[in-house]
Amino acid sequence: MVDRKNVRDGMALGAADYITKPFSLRELITTIHAQLDRKARINREIQDVCRQAEEDAARKIEEGLRDPVRRIRSEAEKLLTTDPMPIPPRFANMRKKSSQKQGGWNSAC
Repeated sequence: MVDRKNVRDGMALGAADYITKPFSLRELITTIHAQLDRKARINREIQDVCRQAEEDAARKIEEGLRDPVRRIRSEAEKLLTTDPMPIPPRFANMRKKSSQKQGGWNSAC
């Protein structure tokens, strides 16, 4: 007679199956095949998940590299449209003097 508590305890500890004694060779082989089939199915599922993750990563990398100039321009526009840092009063005169000498502030740009 099988003690059901032992079966439940074994399953709770991670057992995937339980064979009682005495067992037949056919029962043992069937159990082994079932475990191998289960492992093969799990491996296929893991491979599918990994393949999908690789495809997603490749697509994101490709999208990021597709037009790097566009991304650089976008970032440059953000920098140019943001308010510049306020100039400390002690440097304000330097800006005016430089502007007058060079024909305007940032005339080279």
